[in-house]
Amino acid sequence: MISIGVVLTMTTAGGAYPAFVLSGLHPTRILRGESSTTVGSRSWLQKGMVVVQFAISAGLIFGTAVIYQQLDYVQTKDLGFDGKQVVTVDLDELDEKKRRLVKRKAKQNPHVHNASVGSLAPGGTAQMVVPKSPTALSPQAQGASQDNLLLRLVQVDTNYVETLGLNVLAGQSFASSAPAVQERRYILNQAAVKALGWNKDEAVGKSFRLYRNDEGPLGKVIGVVENFHLASLRSPIAPVVLALQIDYPSSESILAVRLSPDGISAGMDHLRETVSTVAPQAEFTYTFLDEKFDAMYQSERRLARIFAVFAAIAILIACMGLFGLAAFAVQRRTREIGIRKALGASVTDIIGLVSKEYIALVAASLTLGLPAAYLWVQRWLDDFAYQVDVGVEIFLFASGLVLCVAGSTVSYLALRAACTNPATTLRDE
Repeated sequence: MISIGVVLTMTTAGGAYPAFVLSGLHPTRILRGESSTTVGSRSWLQKGMVVVQFAISAGLIFGTAVIYQQLDYVQTKDLGFDGKQVVTVDLDELDEKKRRLVKRKAKQNPHVHNASVGSLAPGGTAQMVVPKSPTALSPQAQGASQDNLLLRLVQVDTNYVETLGLNVLAGQSFASSAPAVQERRYILNQAAVKALGWNKDEAVGKSFRLYRNDEGPLGKVIGVVENFHLASLRSPIAPVVLALQIDYPSSESILAVRLSPDGISAGMDHLRETVSTVAPQAEFTYTFLDEKFDAMYQSERRLARIFAVFAAIAILIACMGLFGLAAFAVQRRTREIGIRKALGASVTDIIGLVSKEYIALVAASLTLGLPAAYLWVQRWLDDFAYQVDVGVEIFLFASGLVLCVAGSTVSYLALRAACTNPATTLRDE
């Protein structure tokens, strides 16, 4: 914010400078054309300020475009699960028996399509585990450091995969598998399969323990699901293992419920009543999954709005400075324009004569502002593990907008000068 304030101050100062110079000139000297020496001596400073102003404007426009493009990307990217109409209810205060009762009662409502109890839903923080197996892990995994083998453990029930709409790539889900006696079952995502050194087909049927200090029974991989995001797109997809809560109890618990699109209000009333009935002392705390992920990018949306406002202000002030500088130039060249008109110069010729110098200044500002803005947005995008490519179209958009606005500003003055009767101009001179 401080840097943006400095930029705006510089732009405002530059825009006000031509007006300051003009206010210092005596009206009679201006009318007699005697101001050219004063203005000319300061022309280099005015032109430099115009270049700086439009460089700042172009940079802000470029940055705004990239931020909005990245926002659109993170809000529309496939997260690997279906979060629409999925609400999560906090059940931390309830014991295991009451959690199961809440789920069972919730599913009795016709507006509830599915429900699942788990330690967390996407958007939460998972426990990290280091798997152990004497034989099943690949040589690559057995020789890897603990940091490279960290898996995110999510304790779930049998309906978790279906409730969140996870895509099963190999094997089967908990709901569709028939467990053997005393057998622990796991479902891995693609990132976990890769970390363990397998492919999705050979992973199914492998057995290992979730903890390196665990001496209990082995768990068997029964399925592989497509990668899904547990966190925002600032972080890469983590290796995840889904394990049944009956085997790995958790003190943290949420109820994930998929509601029908036309029954969200009725479904929420039913959930609120169910929790109140089962646990009157518990607070009913809920979050919709899509809203939860949307809230993760609140700071980026605020930054985009700030950039858009400052870009509009900066280009307005830059145009004021350019207008003042061009007005001085037209005033100094009144006789020249009149003579050229008298000798047959067209309106287009006059507009080109007056405009080309200032369009060149704006073009120079683009060569300064856009590379600097590109370096900044690349650093900003580095905060995201998944990001848009800054293509040539954004450079063209920022350049085109700045040139269009600047060209319109100068062309207005040039057109007014070109349409003035040369006889009137030369008589006044």
